[in-house]
Amino acid sequence: IAVEWKLQLYPVLPYIKPVKKEPVAPSSKQKSTWRPPDSHYYKYGHTLINKVSFEDTDKDILAMLESIFLCKYA
Repeated sequence: IAVEWKLQLYPVLPYIKPVKKEPVAPSSKQKSTWRPPDSHYYKYGHTLINKVSFEDTDKDILAMLESIFLCKYA
């Protein structure tokens, strides 16, 4: 078998369609997702630990910087 394209002859082979695979039947085993119990720290850990605040130390640092750089020395 040959094919002509733009006055050129090309030897070709006939196309053979591949055999389709049969669909795999879904397994009878159920899929389960793991969920931590209510006592697990990942679930409610944010309520167990007090939040850390740096507001007081920031105010101290800002007061120190203001006293150094914004005061007029005589």
